[in-house]
Amino acid sequence: MSRCVWTRVLEGSTVVMVVLGLWVGQALANEKQTGWSGEVNLNLSNLTGTNDTFAGTVNAEAARAWEKDTLKGTARGEYGVTRDRRNTPSEDETTQNAQTVALEWQRDLGERLFFSTNTRAGRDSIQDINFQYRVSSGPGYRFWQGENEAKEHLDLSTRVGYRFVTFRDSTDEDTLNLVDLIASFEYKNLILEDRLEIGHSGEILLPANDIDSWVGQTMITLGVPITASWSMRVGFELEYQARTPDEVSNFTTRTTAGLAYKF
Repeated sequence: MSRCVWTRVLEGSTVVMVVLGLWVGQALANEKQTGWSGEVNLNLSNLTGTNDTFAGTVNAEAARAWEKDTLKGTARGEYGVTRDRRNTPSEDETTQNAQTVALEWQRDLGERLFFSTNTRAGRDSIQDINFQYRVSSGPGYRFWQGENEAKEHLDLSTRVGYRFVTFRDSTDEDTLNLVDLIASFEYKNLILEDRLEIGHSGEILLPANDIDSWVGQTMITLGVPITASWSMRVGFELEYQARTPDEVSNFTTRTTAGLAYKF
Protein backbone atom coordinates (compact mmCIF):
# COMPACT_ATOMS: atom_id res chain seq x y z
CA MET A 1 0.00 0.00 0.00
CA SER A 2 1.47 3.37 -1.02
CA ARG A 3 2.37 6.09 1.45
CA CYS A 4 -0.43 8.29 0.04
CA VAL A 5 -3.02 5.61 0.80
CA TRP A 6 -1.66 5.22 4.33
CA THR A 7 -1.90 8.97 4.80
CA ARG A 8 -5.53 8.99 3.68
CA VAL A 9 -6.35 6.05 5.96
CA LEU A 10 -4.72 7.81 8.90
CA GLU A 11 -6.54 11.05 8.16
CA GLY A 12 -9.85 9.23 7.79
CA SER A 13 -9.31 7.32 11.04
CA THR A 14 -8.46 10.53 12.84
CA VAL A 15 -11.65 12.18 11.62
CA VAL A 16 -13.71 9.14 12.71
CA MET A 17 -12.08 9.11 16.16
CA VAL A 18 -12.67 12.84 16.64
CA VAL A 19 -16.33 12.54 15.63
CA LEU A 20 -16.74 9.47 17.85
CA GLY A 21 -15.04 11.26 20.72
CA LEU A 22 -17.34 14.27 20.36
CA TRP A 23 -20.41 12.01 20.23
CA VAL A 24 -19.34 10.04 23.31
CA GLY A 25 -18.51 13.26 25.15
CA GLN A 26 -21.94 14.69 24.35
CA ALA A 27 -23.62 11.44 25.41
CA LEU A 28 -21.77 11.48 28.73
CA ALA A 29 -22.65 15.13 29.22
CA ASN A 30 -26.33 14.33 28.68
CA GLU A 31 -26.25 11.19 30.79
CA LYS A 32 -28.36 11.35 33.90
CA GLN A 33 -26.41 11.83 37.12
CA THR A 34 -26.89 8.75 39.30
CA GLY A 35 -26.32 8.11 43.00
CA TRP A 36 -27.42 9.74 46.23
CA SER A 37 -28.08 13.43 46.83
CA GLY A 38 -29.78 15.41 49.55
CA GLU A 39 -30.54 18.81 51.04
CA VAL A 40 -31.43 20.22 54.47
CA ASN A 41 -33.04 23.66 54.77
CA LEU A 42 -33.37 25.31 58.20
CA ASN A 43 -35.26 28.54 58.93
CA LEU A 44 -35.50 30.11 62.41
CA SER A 45 -36.90 33.39 63.70
CA ASN A 46 -37.11 34.87 67.20
CA LEU A 47 -38.69 38.10 68.43
CA THR A 48 -38.72 39.49 71.98
CA GLY A 49 -40.49 42.52 73.39
CA THR A 50 -44.16 43.05 74.07
CA ASN A 51 -44.68 39.73 72.28
CA ASP A 52 -42.17 36.89 72.45
CA THR A 53 -42.30 34.85 69.26
CA PHE A 54 -40.32 31.85 68.10
CA ALA A 55 -40.86 29.98 64.82
CA GLY A 56 -38.89 27.34 63.00
CA THR A 57 -39.17 25.33 59.80
CA VAL A 58 -36.99 22.45 58.67
CA ASN A 59 -37.07 20.74 55.28
CA ALA A 60 -35.05 17.62 54.51
CA GLU A 61 -34.76 15.81 51.19
CA ALA A 62 -32.90 12.68 50.09
CA ALA A 63 -32.92 11.23 46.56
CA ARG A 64 -31.48 8.16 44.85
CA ALA A 65 -31.14 8.26 41.06
CA TRP A 66 -30.60 5.33 38.72
CA GLU A 67 -30.35 5.38 34.93
CA LYS A 68 -34.12 5.56 34.40
CA ASP A 69 -35.57 5.73 37.91
CA THR A 70 -35.51 8.31 40.70
CA LEU A 71 -36.73 7.81 44.27
CA LYS A 72 -37.07 10.91 46.44
CA GLY A 73 -38.16 11.27 50.06
CA THR A 74 -38.93 14.55 51.81
CA ALA A 75 -39.82 15.57 55.36
CA ARG A 76 -41.05 18.91 56.60
CA GLY A 77 -41.79 20.25 60.06
CA GLU A 78 -43.09 23.61 61.29
CA TYR A 79 -43.45 24.82 64.85
CA GLY A 80 -44.06 28.26 66.31
CA VAL A 81 -45.19 29.79 69.61
CA THR A 82 -45.95 33.33 70.79
CA ARG A 83 -46.46 34.90 74.23
CA ASP A 84 -48.12 38.23 75.02
CA ARG A 85 -46.30 39.74 78.02
CA ARG A 86 -49.27 42.03 78.73
CA ASN A 87 -51.37 39.08 79.82
CA THR A 88 -51.16 37.98 83.46
CA PRO A 89 -50.28 35.21 83.68
CA SER A 90 -48.86 35.06 80.15
CA GLU A 91 -49.21 31.75 78.33
CA ASP A 92 -47.64 30.33 75.20
CA GLU A 93 -49.95 30.12 72.19
CA THR A 94 -49.06 27.70 69.43
CA THR A 95 -49.14 29.45 66.08
CA GLN A 96 -47.53 26.76 63.89
CA ASN A 97 -47.60 22.99 64.27
CA ALA A 98 -47.46 20.91 61.11
CA GLN A 99 -45.49 17.89 59.89
CA THR A 100 -45.43 16.20 56.48
CA VAL A 101 -43.54 13.28 54.95
CA ALA A 102 -43.63 12.39 51.25
CA LEU A 103 -42.21 9.78 48.88
CA GLU A 104 -41.99 10.11 45.08
CA TRP A 105 -40.94 7.58 42.45
CA GLN A 106 -40.32 8.64 38.85
CA ARG A 107 -39.64 6.44 35.82
CA ASP A 108 -38.24 7.91 32.61
CA LEU A 109 -40.17 6.51 29.63
CA GLY A 110 -38.24 8.42 26.97
CA GLU A 111 -36.08 11.48 26.46
CA ARG A 112 -38.77 13.81 27.86
CA LEU A 113 -41.71 11.60 28.90
CA PHE A 114 -41.93 10.21 32.45
CA PHE A 115 -44.35 8.51 34.84
CA SER A 116 -44.51 9.28 38.57
CA THR A 117 -46.21 8.03 41.72
CA ASN A 118 -46.48 10.33 44.75
CA THR A 119 -47.60 9.58 48.30
CA ARG A 120 -47.83 12.01 51.20
CA ALA A 121 -48.99 11.96 54.82
CA GLY A 122 -49.15 14.69 57.44
CA ARG A 123 -51.04 16.81 59.94
CA ASP A 124 -51.62 20.51 60.64
CA SER A 125 -53.16 21.42 63.99
CA ILE A 126 -53.58 25.10 63.06
CA GLN A 127 -55.71 24.09 60.06
CA ASP A 128 -57.48 21.54 62.29
CA ILE A 129 -56.26 18.72 60.03
CA ASN A 130 -55.81 15.73 62.30
CA PHE A 131 -54.48 13.48 59.52
CA GLN A 132 -54.18 13.71 55.76
CA TYR A 133 -53.02 11.09 53.27
CA ARG A 134 -52.58 11.41 49.50
CA VAL A 135 -51.49 9.01 46.78
CA SER A 136 -51.47 9.70 43.04
CA SER A 137 -49.97 8.43 39.77
CA GLY A 138 -49.76 9.68 36.21
CA PRO A 139 -47.63 10.79 33.25
CA GLY A 140 -45.59 13.94 32.81
CA TYR A 141 -43.54 15.65 30.14
CA ARG A 142 -40.37 17.78 30.30
CA PHE A 143 -41.08 20.65 27.92
CA TRP A 144 -37.72 22.35 28.41
CA GLN A 145 -34.34 21.68 30.00
CA GLY A 146 -31.00 23.48 30.05
CA GLU A 147 -27.43 22.31 30.39
CA ASN A 148 -27.91 21.66 34.11
CA GLU A 149 -30.91 19.33 33.96
CA ALA A 150 -31.51 19.28 37.72
CA LYS A 151 -31.62 23.09 38.00
CA GLU A 152 -32.94 24.08 34.57
CA HIS A 153 -36.20 22.51 33.42
CA LEU A 154 -39.95 22.86 33.03
CA ASP A 155 -42.07 19.80 33.85
CA LEU A 156 -45.83 19.48 33.44
CA SER A 157 -47.71 16.44 34.74
CA THR A 158 -51.21 15.08 35.27
CA ARG A 159 -52.17 12.45 37.82
CA VAL A 160 -55.17 10.64 39.28
CA GLY A 161 -55.16 10.17 43.02
CA TYR A 162 -56.94 9.42 46.28
CA ARG A 163 -57.08 11.85 49.24
CA PHE A 164 -58.17 11.02 52.79
CA VAL A 165 -58.63 13.85 55.31
CA THR A 166 -59.84 13.85 58.90
CA PHE A 167 -60.24 17.03 60.91
CA ARG A 168 -59.45 17.37 64.61
CA ASP A 169 -62.26 16.16 66.90
CA SER A 170 -64.09 15.16 63.75
CA THR A 171 -67.20 13.09 63.27
CA ASP A 172 -67.93 10.97 60.22
CA GLU A 173 -69.26 14.08 58.49
CA ASP A 174 -65.84 15.72 58.84
CA THR A 175 -63.94 12.91 57.10
CA LEU A 176 -63.25 13.30 53.38
CA ASN A 177 -62.62 10.48 50.89
CA LEU A 178 -61.82 12.12 47.57
CA VAL A 179 -60.80 10.99 44.07
CA ASP A 180 -58.57 13.76 42.72
CA LEU A 181 -57.71 14.85 39.20
CA ILE A 182 -54.35 16.60 39.58
CA ALA A 183 -52.40 18.97 37.34
CA SER A 184 -48.97 20.23 38.42
CA PHE A 185 -45.86 21.99 37.14
CA GLU A 186 -42.26 22.52 38.24
CA TYR A 187 -40.00 25.24 36.82
CA LYS A 188 -36.33 25.73 37.77
CA ASN A 189 -33.74 28.01 36.24
CA LEU A 190 -30.39 29.72 36.83
CA ILE A 191 -30.18 33.46 36.19
CA LEU A 192 -27.72 36.31 36.71
CA GLU A 193 -24.83 34.20 35.38
CA ASP A 194 -25.85 31.24 37.54
CA ARG A 195 -25.67 33.32 40.72
CA LEU A 196 -29.36 32.99 41.49
CA GLU A 197 -31.44 29.81 41.53
CA ILE A 198 -35.15 30.33 40.97
CA GLY A 199 -37.88 27.75 41.36
CA HIS A 200 -41.65 27.87 40.92
CA SER A 201 -43.99 24.92 41.40
CA GLY A 202 -47.69 24.42 41.85
CA GLU A 203 -50.55 21.96 41.68
CA ILE A 204 -54.31 21.90 41.74
CA LEU A 205 -56.41 19.02 43.08
CA LEU A 206 -59.93 18.74 41.67
CA PRO A 207 -62.02 16.00 43.38
CA ALA A 208 -64.20 14.22 40.85
CA ASN A 209 -66.68 13.22 43.58
CA ASP A 210 -66.76 16.55 45.48
CA ILE A 211 -65.63 19.58 43.50
CA ASP A 212 -66.25 21.86 46.51
CA SER A 213 -63.21 20.30 48.25
CA TRP A 214 -60.61 21.39 45.70
CA VAL A 215 -57.12 22.53 46.75
CA GLY A 216 -54.60 24.80 45.03
CA GLN A 217 -50.94 25.28 46.00
CA THR A 218 -48.02 27.28 44.59
CA MET A 219 -44.49 27.96 45.86
CA ILE A 220 -41.67 30.25 44.74
CA THR A 221 -38.08 29.85 45.97
CA LEU A 222 -34.93 31.90 45.44
CA GLY A 223 -31.48 30.58 46.29
CA VAL A 224 -28.12 32.36 46.35
CA PRO A 225 -25.16 29.92 46.42
CA ILE A 226 -22.49 30.74 49.01
CA THR A 227 -20.30 27.69 48.45
CA ALA A 228 -20.69 24.43 46.55
CA SER A 229 -22.76 23.09 49.48
CA TRP A 230 -24.24 26.12 51.27
CA SER A 231 -26.77 28.62 49.96
CA MET A 232 -29.15 31.27 51.24
CA ARG A 233 -32.78 30.36 50.57
CA VAL A 234 -35.96 32.47 50.52
CA GLY A 235 -39.37 30.95 49.88
CA PHE A 236 -43.01 31.95 49.62
CA GLU A 237 -45.88 29.46 49.60
CA LEU A 238 -49.60 29.98 49.08
CA GLU A 239 -52.27 27.34 49.67
CA TYR A 240 -56.02 27.54 49.27
CA GLN A 241 -58.35 24.86 50.62
CA ALA A 242 -61.93 25.27 49.47
CA ARG A 243 -63.31 23.25 52.39
CA THR A 244 -62.12 23.91 55.94
CA PRO A 245 -63.68 23.64 59.41
CA ASP A 246 -65.48 26.64 60.90
CA GLU A 247 -63.24 29.54 61.99
CA VAL A 248 -60.34 28.21 59.89
CA SER A 249 -59.12 30.38 57.01
CA ASN A 250 -59.17 28.96 53.50
CA PHE A 251 -55.87 30.70 52.71
CA THR A 252 -52.51 29.79 54.19
CA THR A 253 -49.28 31.63 53.37
CA ARG A 254 -45.74 30.77 54.44
CA THR A 255 -42.67 32.96 54.01
CA THR A 256 -39.30 31.49 54.98
CA ALA A 257 -35.66 32.59 54.87
CA GLY A 258 -32.65 30.61 55.98
CA LEU A 259 -29.73 28.39 55.06
CA ALA A 260 -29.73 25.27 52.87
CA TYR A 261 -27.03 22.59 52.83
CA LYS A 262 -26.64 20.17 49.91
CA PHE A 263 -24.81 16.87 50.09
